[in-house]
Amino acid sequence: MAVVTADDIWAVGAQVEFSGPGLGPDSTLAEHWNGATWSAIATPNPGVDNNDLWGVASVPGATVSTNNVWAVGDSTDGSGVEHSMALQWNGTGWNQIAVPAVGTGNNVLFGVAAVTSTDI
Repeated sequence: MAVVTADDIWAVGAQVEFSGPGLGPDSTLAEHWNGATWSAIATPNPGVDNNDLWGVASVPGATVSTNNVWAVGDSTDGSGVEHSMALQWNGTGWNQIAVPAVGTGNNVLFGVAAVTSTDI
């Protein structure tokens, strides 16, 4: 969870659909607390198979700027390779931020720490 203020809290994960005889694919999930209720907020799902968010962080002092919440995870392409995913909240929606791949195998980000707005 990322706590910006008492009425601005984020949680991320995945939504799994029950389709056909099995589960999946996963879709990214972001929930936002506005001080009274939780709401699901639309998130990108760039992979053709599973898309998961594993971590979320807010920049200390993020209340001065609406774009200081970050989420990370992975998306799976058609050949089953997992690619790291990073999202930044812009105040009205999530933008996907390019993440370089390491090698040719799976790349997954499980956590994120935000030290400053330029040190994520």
